[in-house]
Amino acid sequence: DSRTAMPPRFAQHLVARGLVPAPTADEALRRRESSGGALDTALLESGAMSEVGLLSALAELTGLQPIDLADFQPNPEMARFIPANVADRLCAVPLSIEDKTLHVACAYPPPGRALEEVAVLLGKKLQLWIALEMRIRDWIATVYGAALSQRFSKLVLGNRGTRTPASEVKGPPALARASDPRPAPESKSNPVHAVAPLPTVGAP
Repeated sequence: DSRTAMPPRFAQHLVARGLVPAPTADEALRRRESSGGALDTALLESGAMSEVGLLSALAELTGLQPIDLADFQPNPEMARFIPANVADRLCAVPLSIEDKTLHVACAYPPPGRALEEVAVLLGKKLQLWIALEMRIRDWIATVYGAALSQRFSKLVLGNRGTRTPASEVKGPPALARASDPRPAPESKSNPVHAVAPLPTVGAP
């Protein structure tokens, strides 16, 4: 299906832009086939590209606004808007609510149609942001209180380089930066309290 064809498309994009040589892209595709996960994860594991370079390439390919989730604080209260099993299956995590818009970060390939269905159930518009699988998995673990696999724990620990300058950080409204104090769980100013919880959505 179209989602199966997405990783090779991303690999072709990287080669065409001169970001990685063709043999490196082929090796990353083979690593992905054997280990699972996204192509950006395979490329990070091999050291073929930087986190910043991969995120920029994904934004160019998808046309979605990129977000470096390491620059922001996960908000566990957002777990009410997308069930844990759906977030895990789609590799997507809710970021914040802005008026009638639900901001969601997703890995490549973006599961736009499935997330649109979730937004419809909430009566919200959907705003997608593209992020690396490593960061999405890290956020899912925090937002839903789940364990982070050893594979992604190792990647997160190994990618603690220089973060984006505060003046250049881009993200949706109501999303706290990593340098900000974490808001109190029951803060009445938190916009998520005005939104009804999401009905249970089962896996297909």
